[in-house]
Amino acid sequence: MMLQKNPTAVLVAMFMVLIVGAPPHSAISETIAPHLDAQGRAGYEEFLNSPPHSAFVIAPGGTWSWVSGMASQLQAEESALDACATNTEQTCHLFSVDGQTVFNTDAWKSSWVLGADSTLHDGTSVGTKKGMAFPDLALNAPDGTKVSLKDFRSNVVFLHFWGSWCPPCQSEFPDLQTLYNMMAKENVVKFVLVQAREPIERSRAWAKRKEITMPLFDSGHQGRSDEEFKLSDASAVANRLLASAYPSTYVLDKKGRVVFHKSGAGHNWIEYADLLRELSKAN
Repeated sequence: MMLQKNPTAVLVAMFMVLIVGAPPHSAISETIAPHLDAQGRAGYEEFLNSPPHSAFVIAPGGTWSWVSGMASQLQAEESALDACATNTEQTCHLFSVDGQTVFNTDAWKSSWVLGADSTLHDGTSVGTKKGMAFPDLALNAPDGTKVSLKDFRSNVVFLHFWGSWCPPCQSEFPDLQTLYNMMAKENVVKFVLVQAREPIERSRAWAKRKEITMPLFDSGHQGRSDEEFKLSDASAVANRLLASAYPSTYVLDKKGRVVFHKSGAGHNWIEYADLLRELSKAN
């Protein structure tokens, strides 16, 4: 067996397992796997031409895996699911088995709803892992009001760290604006965009020029020397503990627990609307 690796894919030659992380292309469909980038879609085409027994698996955020040439259909399913699970905190879902679509759209939409009976998801631990309570950031709202993330409990929160100095942030914003425009009409998600390493005046000036209308919250940062985000208890947390790359996105449930994290720019954020809607229905 030969093993080859690159930053976004893993290929195991004997029965082929590929993994990548990245997003989207169109609305949830039973024939088009959601959240796949170009490499993921190419991988799916390769999967469709692979010998049985084979399975293709996806997870929210764009992680995908597939296997082929397995001894049985069940072994293919289990192997693909295991491979996916080793590369993401998100729930992995079967999309296709031996070329036949088996995607459960209802289960997919519920991917971010945490199990109420799980001690791993009780929100008592503070951190950025799935199921943990996200640190209670101290911010200034767009109207100047002092707020913290706890003020948004009972709402699903779409938390986004960015800066106008960041090219990937700039390129992603129109896509985020499209998602915001849709969700704002439904009033089920609180968007909290937090600038890093620059004064909010600069952030808002750039956004105004680009006709961005999403709510821009002020972290209090003034420049690149700012290396921490302030918390509501007057302590602070290092920037890189919350955003290892810019942009970075988190989705928090109504209890303030992390259900999703993406480091780096996303694409076609509109594909996340159904997951946000379903999460907003949960208690």
